Amino acid sequence: MQSPTKIIVSVEKQFNDEVTTDSGIKFYKDTTYKPEWNVVSSGKVEAIARRVPKDFTVDGFYNTVEVGDKLYFHYLVVMDEDNRIDTNLYLVDYFQALATVRDGKIYPVGEHILIDPLD
Repeated sequence: MQSPTKIIVSVEKQFNDEVTTDSGIKFYKDTTYKPEWNVVSSGKVEAIARRVPKDFTVDGFYNTVEVGDKLYFHYLVVMDEDNRIDTNLYLVDYFQALATVRDGKIYPVGEHILIDPLD
């Protein structure tokens, strides 16, 4: 399956509403207070676009996003109801896609730059 111009991702749930301690105790968070602090910002790529908008075409873009990758994106993707396709499926614009993870390696998407921290 391909989307015309956007990446389609699936997420397990919209909010990170549980915290589990090392001892196994599970706490539930109220996500209605400042929901942007608890929103999910990654998901599994279910479909990539057939064409990339002209402003976002860069060398190697199609090499960095593949179906099955874990995609990190801007938190407003999940907060905006216009991006919701189904219960756990969302549309991600290219400028909102930040990085993918494949085989334990992180790859930037588009023109985003990833910086390694200094010790």
